[in-house]
Amino acid sequence: MEHEVRNVTATYNVWWYNIMIKALNITFEYIRRDENENVIEIITALDGVDLNVKKGQFISVVGHNGSGKSTLAKHINALLVPGEGTVHVKGMDTKDESNILDIRQSVGMIFQNPDNQIVAGVVEEDVAFGPENMGVPSKELRKRVDESLKTVGMYEYKDSSPDRLSGGQKQLVAIAGVLAMKPECIILDEATAMLDPGGRKDVLEAVKKLNREENITVILITHHMEETIDSDIIFVMKNGRIVLSGTPAEVYKKSDIIRECGLEVPQAVHIAEGLRKRGLRLPEDILTMDELSEAVRTAYNKQT
Repeated sequence: MEHEVRNVTATYNVWWYNIMIKALNITFEYIRRDENENVIEIITALDGVDLNVKKGQFISVVGHNGSGKSTLAKHINALLVPGEGTVHVKGMDTKDESNILDIRQSVGMIFQNPDNQIVAGVVEEDVAFGPENMGVPSKELRKRVDESLKTVGMYEYKDSSPDRLSGGQKQLVAIAGVLAMKPECIILDEATAMLDPGGRKDVLEAVKKLNREENITVILITHHMEETIDSDIIFVMKNGRIVLSGTPAEVYKKSDIIRECGLEVPQAVHIAEGLRKRGLRLPEDILTMDELSEAVRTAYNKQT
């Protein structure tokens, strides 16, 4: 019997070892009050949300404004705690205040406006701010700052003023600042929303590289559907609920649900749909323009 208990415990520990985030039936309400503290409105931002994220995954959470995706992001970092249900980060309950520091060291967040995240007048000082406050020794701090800036391709700007950087470069500096704190997971909460296409591309490439080469778990909160194509799993939210989830190919097959959520499918998916309606036989899992071009060429050759 004792041997059985040990085996069950070992299995449970291995299961938690592979899980980065587990949210179970979480509900959260925003409550508005008047000057007399009387409740005048209750908005349910999350309504029975379940979410599992394995270590090393690249996850996208998409939804229209007000769908609850940013509120969900704040629960993962323990900036908010659920009114009902539970969120565990690496097995740590976010409702337990003794876990907060460990959770926030494990999960770093990048927000929408890069200017709101810059706290120093020199790039390398800004990157050093977080780990320095964590008590990282000077020699290790120097190493972390240099490595983080090199990882996101911003080392040559280490002595620059953030004011002279583009929006995309500022977000890369913000990512470097989070990396310097050695997190296991990074959440990008609409972090590309204010950037031009070039800036969005640079930030996404840096994040994908971190996921691929450093095995850092990435949770991308976005409404730019093209950004989700390389995800392991996409979660689609509407009115505080997850209404659809799966691989990109699985999710974008259900374009009717995507559009009901006020979103658009990636351009290649949209064009492929139109071509199928015109009688061209194309695979159902087309996601990129390159895949579309190859599929159209193959279909045309078969017909001629």
